[in-house]
Amino acid sequence: MVMWDLDNLKYVNDTYGHDYGDQYIQKAAGVFAGLSLVGAIVGRMAGDEFLAFVPNCGSKEKLMDLLNQVKNKLNATKIIMPDGEELAIRASGGVAWYPDDGITYEMLKKYADFAMYDTKNSYKGAVKEFDQRSMRKILTCCGAGSRSTG
Repeated sequence: MVMWDLDNLKYVNDTYGHDYGDQYIQKAAGVFAGLSLVGAIVGRMAGDEFLAFVPNCGSKEKLMDLLNQVKNKLNATKIIMPDGEELAIRASGGVAWYPDDGITYEMLKKYADFAMYDTKNSYKGAVKEFDQRSMRKILTCCGAGSRSTG
């Protein structure tokens, strides 16, 4: 399970308007839709979040390679702003593995979401795998669970 969150969408909406934010989302959706070629089920969860379930991905290494290709394709995809600036599409991703991290849709989604936010808080634009130790550390340190709202 892979959770993606678009980086810089708020900046695009606030600076250039929602029509350009919509273009940003549409271009990203087109890149994520390419995962369907390997049998993934991809959908938009909320304003700037996408979820992909990739069954039969072969191996963890193979999927991570594929996700890095997606990241590179996103970065190469640009929209032209009204002032002529070219803005690359960026997204942060989190991965949860079946059955290692969870066996239900809810667990996989929760852990992919946690990994994605862990990524956004450490290095935007990367893809990070869920790490139980990181989650325990945050829960112990802060006494909080995963985010409840987006």
